[in-house]
Amino acid sequence: MEFIQVDITAHADFLEVLIAELSENSFDSFWEKDENSFIAYIEKSLFDEHVFAELKKKYPDSQLSYQFEGMESKNWNEEWEKNFQPIVIADKCYVRATFHEPKPEYPLELIIVPKMSFGTGHHATTSMMIEHLLMLNLKDKKVMDVGTGSGILAIAASKLGASEVYAFDFDEWSVENAQENISLNHILPFKVAKGTIADFKNRNTHFDLIMANITRNVLLEEISAYVAHLQTGGSLAISGFYETDITQLETAASAAGLSKTRQLIKEGGWASLVFEKS
Repeated sequence: MEFIQVDITAHADFLEVLIAELSENSFDSFWEKDENSFIAYIEKSLFDEHVFAELKKKYPDSQLSYQFEGMESKNWNEEWEKNFQPIVIADKCYVRATFHEPKPEYPLELIIVPKMSFGTGHHATTSMMIEHLLMLNLKDKKVMDVGTGSGILAIAASKLGASEVYAFDFDEWSVENAQENISLNHILPFKVAKGTIADFKNRNTHFDLIMANITRNVLLEEISAYVAHLQTGGSLAISGFYETDITQLETAASAAGLSKTRQLIKEGGWASLVFEKS
């Protein structure tokens, strides 16, 4: 699988909104270099340079400039090994790669092979989701992870006591990466498949927790499908959107029969919510 790497420079005030816009146009991985630039990655077959022309028109004061080049997916590993640093989330969860030393003093350790998959814990959306998991009682619970990426959230749920975990992603590379990370974390294997929530349409399967760290538009489109597979009293944890999107998502969740139980807002205005099915 081939990818396009786009090196983007813009005014600092516009970086977050540009990342959000690109995430809704099939870009699925981002690496912030400094306050005025970041790198975005997209599968080659999905790349459309016209997206940038439209963004320049939409945000004329952004000072947006860019350059792109093709890259083999294998090069991603080399870049991450040079730049990926271990992190600690909520003083309880230690996320590291295989080339970092373990730290058994943390109750939850996640080992993630950094590849072309979203989810190393560094981005605010992922770390907020892990914070939510640390607050929930997952012992013997049945969990679904929508758009699993690297599998980090599904692995965390399993290590926190979930008895069954079903994870899926529309990208085959992510599925392979998640399967590799499952093996590295020495947990009982769980179901990882290529697909979307639509593949559950005709299944009478319900979960105690459904996690979806995607984008606002996908969440709004799919939230009723999540609720249809959620146990009464079960929780839906979502992220991948901004604080300004909260009201719209709360309205959609309420209409689907959910009530908000928890909220987090992090740097850059990223937000995350937890709902309960009444």
